Amino acid sequence: MVYQFAAVNPVCDTVDAPVVGVLSGSNRPSGNGVAITSWIVSIIKPLLPKNATIKTLDATQLGLITSPLAPFQIAHRPDGYPDEPTRAWSAQVESCTGFVIVTPQHNFGYPAYVKNAIDHLSVEWQRKPVRSLFLCKTLLAASATSDTNLADEI
Repeated sequence: MVYQFAAVNPVCDTVDAPVVGVLSGSNRPSGNGVAITSWIVSIIKPLLPKNATIKTLDATQLGLITSPLAPFQIAHRPDGYPDEPTRAWSAQVESCTGFVIVTPQHNFGYPAYVKNAIDHLSVEWQRKPVRSLFLCKTLLAASATSDTNLADEI
């Protein structure tokens, strides 16, 4: 329910037009990450409110964190981040009201690329729903953090 979500999520200022950010967790050129992410988007799009937008997130330009401060120590100002790629990533994440992370499973976990993308920011992720889809050769496993679905939370 859009309006119920807005009541408990003051960070979400685009309630009338929710934006779901989709992060493809595979940046391997020879992988199937882009094709699988597109397939997942085609499945979730009809489940979202009619006015929802799906936005593909791109964290490929992020290097390793080099700031002397942890992201939670930097005030909620994009200019507070030390480099342009992090400021651009902050703006992408901030513009979303919820997220779906589609990622391959590497050694029973998510790849460093996804960890790095998440760890670059702090407040931009807060109080926004996230669903993860972990992919491996024989299994597609969805995160089961609650009994609600993303569409209900956005």
